[in-house]
Amino acid sequence: MNSGLLAIGVAAVLVLWVGTARAELRVDTALRKAAVQGDTATLASLLAQGADADRSDALLAAILAGQRRSIDFLLDRGADPNAWARGRVLLPRGAEGSPVFAAAKLGDRQLIKDLKRHGANLDAASAERGMAGETPLLYAVGNRELSAARLLIEAGADVRRGDENGTTALIEAARLGGPEALDFVKLLLSRGADPDARDSRGVSARDVAHEFGAPEILALINARAPAGAYNFPDDKLRISMMLSYKAACDQSTPGYTLRMRAAYAKWSAPRIAVIEKIEADPEFQRQKAEMVRQASQLTVATGDPQQDSDQKEQAANFRALCETHLPNEFLGVVTEHTSSPSHHSSPAEARATTSLLSEGASAQVGSVTVVHKSATTTAGGMSSTPAPAPAPSPNPP
Repeated sequence: MNSGLLAIGVAAVLVLWVGTARAELRVDTALRKAAVQGDTATLASLLAQGADADRSDALLAAILAGQRRSIDFLLDRGADPNAWARGRVLLPRGAEGSPVFAAAKLGDRQLIKDLKRHGANLDAASAERGMAGETPLLYAVGNRELSAARLLIEAGADVRRGDENGTTALIEAARLGGPEALDFVKLLLSRGADPDARDSRGVSARDVAHEFGAPEILALINARAPAGAYNFPDDKLRISMMLSYKAACDQSTPGYTLRMRAAYAKWSAPRIAVIEKIEADPEFQRQKAEMVRQASQLTVATGDPQQDSDQKEQAANFRALCETHLPNEFLGVVTEHTSSPSHHSSPAEARATTSLLSEGASAQVGSVTVVHKSATTTAGGMSSTPAPAPAPSPNPP
């Protein structure tokens, strides 16, 4: 009997709660509609009835509608311009629904000032799952809203602030790709963004630009803040690859070491500490020796009449690696892109490339395909293929 009464009581409470919630939603919807229409008399009446300006997003609705009368009315009666950061049921979610971002997107400097005067925090961050720590500035950068980002920064937004993962606006900008990425990087660096601030994975904007960005972005970052030794693990992998490639090219191409001396010295100087650690690793030395051994199995002489089409292709690809890819890398020209302009090689792809090369398979390195020919072995296990006959380089770097 008592359990039955309890069930009835719970049901009654739920009915009342659902009814109240629906009534609140109706009132909030009406408040939002009045804000869009600039109807301050209805706004006053609804607020008196218990409508919640913050829950209803009435302030954001008024901003998006350009209703300055409603905006001033709501702010003067305590509407919180930071309410969006606590999460909401209604869309838009996260920093997209920030009143200061909406004002910045509209290009309304005066409104941003007024929102600040009423307590708006330009660096307020979303608490919603999946968006935690996202500020209006981070949202503006991530969504390529350059003019909005500029207005937020001019109003005082912190360019160094990161989200819950430590991602800063500059890291986000370096990842953008496309021609507008450079504009974001210029803006953020000019306002004091730190290219070496690292996220929770240990990645900085300089690392992102070095691994995936356009060479102009890396050059701009390096001009603003000269690079020190590279310490990001995936960058160490990249350096290991370049060192192994160079050793193979040194062995296969006469005069290569001498011709590459100046470019290699410039490339290696800021990485010297990392290079020394890599060279001291026995496993790296084993892998490098294996790559040099495989290079010795490549036929690099292009004039040999005995070559079949596959051998000629192998020779051309290996020469492209030595004569184009490596010089470009040492000179700071990014060549890891495939034929798709929007694709950038990832650290995972770089690992796969290293693995394929060390196993003697065909691997794609940017727009250059490096093909390693399996050695022909004798009964004793030694290669019966003679060392490749070198050909002079027609276009020394």
